[in-house]
Amino acid sequence: MPGAPHPRETPRLIGQAQAEEGFLDAYRSGRLHHGWLITGPKGVGKATLAWRIARFLLATPMDEGSMFGAPELEVSKWGTIGVDWRTMMTNLPGVFAAGDIVRGASLVVWGVRDGRDAAESIHSYITAQSEAPRTAAAGA
Repeated sequence: MPGAPHPRETPRLIGQAQAEEGFLDAYRSGRLHHGWLITGPKGVGKATLAWRIARFLLATPMDEGSMFGAPELEVSKWGTIGVDWRTMMTNLPGVFAAGDIVRGASLVVWGVRDGRDAAESIHSYITAQSEAPRTAAAGA
């Protein structure tokens, strides 16, 4: 908006308390959405709200090692999940990952390939798990 100060030069946010509190509630609950749609007419503080949210997220350190509520899940220093590249299984038995969460931002073709490889490994894993009790019972 012409003449309006840049959001970084706006110390107070007026009229967006409900939206700001909604974001903070989601953040505190650990269920922060991957995207937020900030809408409204010109001049209501959308850019300032977005600036404040971005500044908050950049200034608040992530709780390293507790991705998806599993502190034992191996996470790299780049925030990606570690996997065995042959099987796409994480360090947690029966937990598989593929795509950007493993590679970081990458080409979609790699995500598709990783997904296909993970699906094959998941099928093999589930098949082996379901056959193990039958094999044990037959040998008993």
